[in-house]
Amino acid sequence: MALKPRSHFVEVLSGEPLHVLEAGNLKGPAVLFVHGFGGSGQGWVSQMDYLRRRGFHVLAPDLAGHGDSPYASRHSVADYARDMEAVLDHFKVKAVHVVAHSYGSPIALELARKRPDEVKSLVVVNGFRSHPAYLKFRVRVGLWLRQIAGGTAGAQKVIFSEALVPKVPLALLDRARNVLQDRIAFETRNYVYEDSKMADAELQVAPVAEPNALINLFNATSRYVPPANLDVPITAIHSLNDRIIPYGSALQFQRYSRAQVLGLDSKSHVLHRERQKEVNRAILESIIGQPPREFWQRRS
Repeated sequence: MALKPRSHFVEVLSGEPLHVLEAGNLKGPAVLFVHGFGGSGQGWVSQMDYLRRRGFHVLAPDLAGHGDSPYASRHSVADYARDMEAVLDHFKVKAVHVVAHSYGSPIALELARKRPDEVKSLVVVNGFRSHPAYLKFRVRVGLWLRQIAGGTAGAQKVIFSEALVPKVPLALLDRARNVLQDRIAFETRNYVYEDSKMADAELQVAPVAEPNALINLFNATSRYVPPANLDVPITAIHSLNDRIIPYGSALQFQRYSRAQVLGLDSKSHVLHRERQKEVNRAILESIIGQPPREFWQRRS
C-alpha cells in the first residue's frame, strides 16, 4: 500500500504553525527528516515509506516558508532547531534518529548539540558542516538571491564578506516569486538532478518556497558555527561528483570521532530522490548500526 502520511500543523514559538507529515508506528523508533534549501517534507516520502514499513515512526516537517508551512522569520540555525524541538515535543518523542539533506544538515547538527541525550544518530545526505567548504556555490547562490531581492550592486563583495542577503520588500514579492521560480528551474535541471526527466517531473509538483524563507535559511547557515564535538554516530552520504555541494564537504564530518563518510558514484545533489534504493538501505543500516553495503566508497 502506498504511503499516505498524516498531515499536522504544530505550534512553534514564532506563533506560525509548522506543517508536518507523519506516518508509521507511534510506538516505534522515531526518525525526523529535515529537508534542505527550497525543499519540503514531501521530498522524503520514499524514505518515510521504507522505514514505516519496518516499524518506525517517521516525521517530516516543512521548514518555515517551505512547503505548506506559512512564512515566519528565522534568524539563526538555532531558530530552526527550536522548531524541530517543538515537533519532537508535540509528538512526545524522547529518542530520535535524524536524517537531513543539504541545508538541513546544520539544523540537524544544532539539534544534536541541544538535545544530546535524545538524538541517537545522524544521517546527512549531500550535506555540510559549514559554508566555507563550498565557497563557489555559496557565492553563486548569494548572487542570485540578491538578484531576487532586487539589487546586484556590490553583490559579489557582499557575499565574500559574508554580509547578509537583504530580504525582499513586500512590494516586490510577486516579482521575486517569478524570478525565483525561473531560477529554481534552471538550478534543478542543470545542477541538482542527474536525470533530466526526474528533474522535469519534480518541477511539475514541487512547491516553490517563499523568497524570504530561502534568504533566511541562506543567511542562518552562512553564519552558523558547528559544534566542535558531538558524541553521536554520524553517517555522511554524498555523491562523489555533486555539482552543488562537493564531496569534500562530506569529509568535514570526519572531525567527529563517531563519523563515517559514504560516497556514491553520482553527480546528483538529491541522492535520496535519484538513488532511493541505496540511500534507504544506508539510512536503515546507519540507524541500526550495520556496516554499509559494497556499492559505497567508505571513509571513516
